[in-house]
Amino acid sequence: IQRVIQFAKQGFDRIDFKTYDTDWDSDAYLTVSGQNSNNSVRVTNAFLQAVLDNGKWELTRRTDGKLHKTVDAKELWDKIGEAAWASADPGLQYDTTINEWHTCPESGRINASNPCSEYMFLDDTACNLASVNLLALRRPDGSFDSPAFEHACRLWTVTLEISVLMAQFPSKRIAELSYEYRTLGLGFANIGGLLMSMGLGYDSDEGRAISGAISAIMTGVSYATSAEMASELGPFPGFEPNREHLLRVIRNHRRAAYGEATGYEGLTIAPVPLPAKECPDQRLIEAAKKAWDDALELGV
Repeated sequence: IQRVIQFAKQGFDRIDFKTYDTDWDSDAYLTVSGQNSNNSVRVTNAFLQAVLDNGKWELTRRTDGKLHKTVDAKELWDKIGEAAWASADPGLQYDTTINEWHTCPESGRINASNPCSEYMFLDDTACNLASVNLLALRRPDGSFDSPAFEHACRLWTVTLEISVLMAQFPSKRIAELSYEYRTLGLGFANIGGLLMSMGLGYDSDEGRAISGAISAIMTGVSYATSAEMASELGPFPGFEPNREHLLRVIRNHRRAAYGEATGYEGLTIAPVPLPAKECPDQRLIEAAKKAWDDALELGV
């Protein structure tokens, strides 16, 4: 990251990196040097408070846990921001918030994510991912087909659950935990294209409201579908020790979908609730509320 910043300051506007194909016999599988990667910095609420207070922060060695050196928290924060502005790295992982929304804390804390950060869970776990193309669900009149989206979320949640049984995993431990926790990852693509087609700015109150509603629908429907499958097949083996934590997280999601600003359980910082008034399509708001109603009712 620092090298890229140095080159940019020297006037370079282009850096050539050798690229590799995905063939099993290519150089990509002979060396990891030279490949691009994602880099993240994990920050806690305590560090962020130190930034706000112009305080100091202790850096500890991963090897023995002892103090390496003490730095100015705000200065370190500024370096992180400058590096991200100059090279798009590092990303940030808000460790305290992530673990307060953790559905299975009795099984261990969340230490990291996959490189793109769409999957966060226990160490040595993996999930199969799928994305729904939102632009394909835009009706000819410009509205978003919420019922079709809900159907797609249900269908792909079932598909991903089946795929756990068919997937190949890089280690025995990852395979074991994938069966124990049935980790799935459902997302969406083309939110920018959908908003542009609606004539809405990506960074607008209306755009954020629609994005929030779609995210709430997708997650709530997926949780509800998971609960429906559990009623037939039984819950995942790691469910019972984490039952109350999982239900607490679902209740907090439901509060956010209902636009509530208070009443959250076990959270240091309350989330930004779904801004219903700013959403141009109130049907999305009602669908989001129903999705989390179903998730809570079926999850109990």
